[in-house]
Amino acid sequence: MPYALCSNSECDFTIELQDKATGQPIETPQECPFCESQVISLCPNCGFLLMGNSREHICGFCKADIRFSLASLQARNRTV
Repeated sequence: MPYALCSNSECDFTIELQDKATGQPIETPQECPFCESQVISLCPNCGFLLMGNSREHICGFCKADIRFSLASLQARNRTV
């Protein structure tokens, strides 16, 4: 199942992006409804849609830690 998660490592917000009952897609929120941080739906490391167990926070394709990959990417962009 595709999912999205909050980029804040102190927040546990995740959302499945497909309704299990109807199969209809669910729109990805731009920010977390709890802490207002960015919501991640694509792996920052490889660009694939996040799939699998949303509680693991590991990309199902490249096995990267999603939040760590985002933080590393943002840090690199700040230094350029």
